[in-house]
Amino acid sequence: MTKYAYSVDQEVYYGEFDSRQDALAAGKDCAEGGVVWTAEIKQGIEYLDAQSVGAAIVEMLDEQLSDDIRADDAILELRADLCEKLGKQVLSFLRINAEWNAWGVKNVHEAEADDEDELPSDAERKESAK
Repeated sequence: MTKYAYSVDQEVYYGEFDSRQDALAAGKDCAEGGVVWTAEIKQGIEYLDAQSVGAAIVEMLDEQLSDDIRADDAILELRADLCEKLGKQVLSFLRINAEWNAWGVKNVHEAEADDEDELPSDAERKESAK
């Protein structure tokens, strides 16, 4: 389920609200006029893709091996499809076992804190996007 947060400076976001409207209301209470930004919370794992994770692991291992093994070329190589498979395994492990201590945001919306107009509901926004 999507969660929402608000910001009064567009840098630090607060809360984990069930709707954008709830986040906006909390932000308006803190904004003292000015602007409130609301956004969807994006967990850290959502920023990672399997191909990049797998390739980074192979690169890191190759660098570690190069401390002990002298070679002109890469010591460890893995095909792109296998790098992606490795990355998927790591991301699956992280989804189950990792504890994420911070999150990012996406789909940021700006609103005036003293504006009485409320945002359309999430259902109304989805309906108008059709």
